[in-house]
Amino acid sequence: MIASVGTGGTTAVRPPGPAIETVRRPRSNDGVWIELLGAKWVSAGPGVPLRAFEFVRVGEYRGFPVFARQGLNEEIIYLPTAAGLLVPYKLKP
Repeated sequence: MIASVGTGGTTAVRPPGPAIETVRRPRSNDGVWIELLGAKWVSAGPGVPLRAFEFVRVGEYRGFPVFARQGLNEEIIYLPTAAGLLVPYKLKP
């Protein structure tokens, strides 16, 4: 924006900057999480190799298979990654 000055010259005038807003505090720090089967599942550690004898498919999440460890009764599910690993998610209490 250019504004005239009384001496016949011109000077540049800065337009007003964006409004400043305060961001609300987070309600939790769950990190990476998903919603599945009506519950919230939070990241539970690094990926593990997919070994067919160790895991069984138990469902689907947005088109991706969901696995659990075969023979274990734990509240952990596993989703595949692009690197060929399964990432664990634990049920949030």
